[in-house]
Amino acid sequence: MTATTTPPSSLDAERGDLLGERPTVGALCLGGLIKHVASIEEGWMRFVAEGPSAMRYDLPDGVTWADLAAGTAREVPQWAIDHQSDFRMLPGETLAGVLARYERVAARGRSR
Repeated sequence: MTATTTPPSSLDAERGDLLGERPTVGALCLGGLIKHVASIEEGWMRFVAEGPSAMRYDLPDGVTWADLAAGTAREVPQWAIDHQSDFRMLPGETLAGVLARYERVAARGRSR
C-alpha cells in the first residue's frame, strides 16, 4: 500500500479505537502504519520536487549516529521525534484524521 492507493475498505469508522492497539510487543499499530505510509510518500514527493536536500537528516553538534541509535544522545533532533511518532497513534488522533491526511497525500501524489 502506498499513499497513492486507497486504504483497505475493511477500516471501519466504528472500530477506529483499534487503530492504536499494538498486536505485538513492538510500537507499530495499524494507525501508525497508515501514518507512516503517508509520511514516507510525502518525503519522496519532497525529494522529487526539491532534490536531495529534502532528505537531510542532520544531527545536533556533538551527537553521533551511534548516540542516536543507542538512545544516549544528549539532544534528539525533531525529525527523529517526528519519525517515531509516525509509528503510533498519538493522543487525540482519530481514524478520520489519519485517513484524511492519507487521502491528502494521495491526492497530491496523483496530481503529479
